[in-house]
Amino acid sequence: MQTRYGSNIAPFRARALVAAGLLLLAGQTHAVLIDFDDVAAGTPIDTIGNVQFSFNNGLQLIASDTFDTSSGANALGVDDGGSQAFLEFFGDVVTLSFDTPIVSLSVAFVSTPGTPDGTYSITTALGRAVSTSPPDTVLADGGEVFRLTFASATPFGSAELSGDSGLDIHSFNIDDIEFVLAQPVPAPPTIGVLGLALLGARLRRRVGPHSA
Repeated sequence: MQTRYGSNIAPFRARALVAAGLLLLAGQTHAVLIDFDDVAAGTPIDTIGNVQFSFNNGLQLIASDTFDTSSGANALGVDDGGSQAFLEFFGDVVTLSFDTPIVSLSVAFVSTPGTPDGTYSITTALGRAVSTSPPDTVLADGGEVFRLTFASATPFGSAELSGDSGLDIHSFNIDDIEFVLAQPVPAPPTIGVLGLALLGARLRRRVGPHSA
């Protein structure tokens, strides 16, 4: 296990739950957790369940056990032949695409120490959540865990996970992704039709068959 301090973020690669009241949309919700611990370290990560993972810098995403994590043995990293961590100063962005729209997304960013406010973010078409200091947890290897949540009454289908601290040098992994699926709610006309059908059935039972 490497330490997150100092030069161990190198080599810089070969190329140089939560807001529950907001989430009750008149239907049931279903939370899903992805912690990357169900696969062996080094396993390529492209799709897990109904989530597609993509990376803007062309390398393969993998389950990584190089550094300490927010839970379990693995976090999401990148197959760079070195630290297996994302580099915010290279503009690394991980995009999550959901087959089924969601209404809440929580992510643990595991960072090198000394991370400034506003470094890590969850960005969606509806808005974004940004990290603040101090970190939620400090790990044994010095890694700082920032837990972000973005929630919306309007379902959304994708999110970008990234870091941006200006000229500061930080690396990070992504762990413990938790999201809440948006459940389809019957439209008012459908509810009305169902109500009439139930009322008709009750009346038929009460009146009984007509005599000849």
